[in-house]
Order: sequence, then C-alpha cells, then structure tokens
Amino acid sequence: MHPQFEVLDWRGVSYFCNFAFITSHLKLIIEIKGLDTYASGMDRQTFCNELNRETFLSAMGYQVISFAYEDVANRPEICIMLLRIVISRYHAATSSVGVTTGYGA
Repeated sequence: MHPQFEVLDWRGVSYFCNFAFITSHLKLIIEIKGLDTYASGMDRQTFCNELNRETFLSAMGYQVISFAYEDVANRPEICIMLLRIVISRYHAATSSVGVTTGYGA
C-alpha cells in the first residue's frame, strides 16, 4: 500500500492519489473524498478535471475506487467490506490461473 502515490495525468501534471495498492495483477487507486471538497468547494471546471483524471487513470490500467470521508471515519466496516469485495475479484482470477479442470487431461 502506497500512501500519497504520485501519478502524472495526460497533461504531465503531477497528482497525488490518497493510496495505491499495486501488485502484478492489480493496480488499485483508493481515494477518500470529503463532502466539503468534492461537492460544495468545487467549480464546474474542477469537477470536469476530476472526472477526466479518474477516466485517464482507468485508461492507464488503474481501478479507481472512492470512499466518503464520513464512512472511513464513522463506518470503516463498510469500507473494509467493499474493499475486500473489490480485491477478491482479482484474487479469484489469479488463483484460477494454471488450475486444470480435468477435461481432456
């Protein structure tokens, strides 16, 4: 897990993601967003830039997931459960690699 993980956007501008979890099979960006920053303190252009940044990260092979700050602070069990579900998809996919089914063997 890498806190304050630096990535460059399509313009070459540096951006720090809250966390990155990177393995040979998974590139996961975890963002924690507060309502004050992402709802009331954002103008239209900043909102567009945020969506474009997330889409660019997706195009670069990252899966971006976002949690509300309120959930991280007050209901961490929800965040943990959802994060486990996301990661389990990749664990299941990598565990099945190399497994034979017995058909035609």
